Amino acid sequence: MTGTLAVKQKKNIIKNCQVIIMTPDIIHAWLLANIGDKEIMKFVASILLVVVDEVHTYTGVFGSNSAFLFRRLRHLMAVADNSPQFICASATIANPEVHLKNLFGVQFYLIGSELDTSPRYEVEILLVKPPRIADF
Repeated sequence: MTGTLAVKQKKNIIKNCQVIIMTPDIIHAWLLANIGDKEIMKFVASILLVVVDEVHTYTGVFGSNSAFLFRRLRHLMAVADNSPQFICASATIANPEVHLKNLFGVQFYLIGSELDTSPRYEVEILLVKPPRIADF
């Protein structure tokens, strides 16, 4: 969902779609800013799964704003008697359980590569050294 859609289009999306992708900016500037709307609150009450991709270590104002946004979203879902599952993904966090607890305010459980069931194929890496070009 982007900021270029009309409000009516956004409401149709939240009423009729099973999977919705939003940026933190859209969650903050549109969804949470319009939480008093019945359709939006109905949507918030029906969320089953929240996936946060690239959940890196955020610093400064961006970090604190991200934490407040995710916590506010969790709070509003709890007010709507909703407790969806959160799944976060990142390949670069040193202490993911601690980071996610700080960011979301709840305990997360790590599912590491040992539980990854995606197919794996043998990879062969070849490093090619191009021929030198003669100096002129």
